Amino acid sequence: MRRKYLILLALAFFIAMTTCLYCATFADLSFCMKICFGIASVIFYVLINLIPYIVMRHKGADLSLSAYLKRYINETISKD
Repeated sequence: MRRKYLILLALAFFIAMTTCLYCATFADLSFCMKICFGIASVIFYVLINLIPYIVMRHKGADLSLSAYLKRYINETISKD
């Protein structure tokens, strides 16, 4: 049940980010609204990358956000 919840959460973030990106680029909206949708899509992108950290904290891991971000950046850089 927990896995279904996490998949649903990630899917909801992805759909929201996709919708914001669509509105920021292709929708016939004012410039201010396009900026707002662009900022919202960036926030959703950051939240999608922080889902594993949130899950680890919920399970009781004693890991700070800065330590998680350092490890995440090192793993990302070392993959290239």
